Amino acid sequence: MDTTAESRLTPSARTLQMVARTYRHEVGDLLQTVYSSVAILRSRLPAGGESERRLLGELHAQAEACKFKLDAIQDLTCPLKLNVGPTNLAEVVVGLAARIGPRYPQLQLRVEAPRSLPLAADGQRLGQVGHMLLVNACQAAQREVQVRVGQDAKGRVEWSTSDDGAGANDEQLTWLTEPFSTTHFAQFGLGLALARRVVELHGGAVSAGNRPEGGFRVVLTLPAAAP
Repeated sequence: MDTTAESRLTPSARTLQMVARTYRHEVGDLLQTVYSSVAILRSRLPAGGESERRLLGELHAQAEACKFKLDAIQDLTCPLKLNVGPTNLAEVVVGLAARIGPRYPQLQLRVEAPRSLPLAADGQRLGQVGHMLLVNACQAAQREVQVRVGQDAKGRVEWSTSDDGAGANDEQLTWLTEPFSTTHFAQFGLGLALARRVVELHGGAVSAGNRPEGGFRVVLTLPAAAP
């Protein structure tokens, strides 16, 4: 079999980076138009327009999900630099739950976090990762999602996100951290792959697997919190 033609079609890393940046820019402009339109329409809704308000909220959520995926694709294909600074991880986690929880009123979202958990980290990147993992958990869950953040005996930070869904089978567990693999229909499997890259750049690690009681859990471990 002649593989010469096939090898010529394989995109280089530079080509992938160019495509990722181009799509992020072009589609990003479209999403910004969606955000602005939603804000204008919300301001013009009459009192009692709850169904319209829900539809606009869903449109905004879908646009935001698309933006996070575009950002993740770029971050997985292009050089990634961290902007490290003082970060209150507890505040990041609680804020994510407050934003995402109301989109899934059928679920019970439980959050366990201290009032403050200071880190020297890139708070924006960790928020991006946490957003994708929490949305994935909510989409997979049947009744409940649990988020816990705290420190272990060595001072390392552990941030776990768990759901009570169907979990993953043995084959899926072998590629869950690979980009574009997924256990959800029509979804890019970006959350875990991006989590691994961002957390490892922070000097931490990611583990994921099925829970003994059913469902799936992702644990991000980060170096000791700042004093």
